[in-house]
Amino acid sequence: MKKSGQEDLFNIREARAARDEAVEQIARTASPDFTAYMLDRVVDVARSMPELTTDDVIKLGHDRGDMPPVHDRRALGPVMTAARRLGLIRNTGRTKQCTRRARHAGWLTIWKSLIYRHRA
Repeated sequence: MKKSGQEDLFNIREARAARDEAVEQIARTASPDFTAYMLDRVVDVARSMPELTTDDVIKLGHDRGDMPPVHDRRALGPVMTAARRLGLIRNTGRTKQCTRRARHAGWLTIWKSLIYRHRA
């Protein structure tokens, strides 16, 4: 039983609302140049791989050497959400560990490409 004035720590509706607000805040403060650039990289990676993670997208941007600066690496989350809404990718429900040192082997969503072009 919850005491009067005690915060409800376990509420999925509130947790999802907090997540959505955080994603919207990050999207609002992200540079339009970064957002457009990274969405283009999502398209590039999704066309070349049947499944992808944000590691793949960031690696392509890094390898190209022309990635715009970003204030917060979490800004890629809203880009992936936009790619999903555009029908470019779909969440597989699976995860894998991130290989970027800065992420400390955290878990990443594995996305299925809906625009993959198999090359024989």
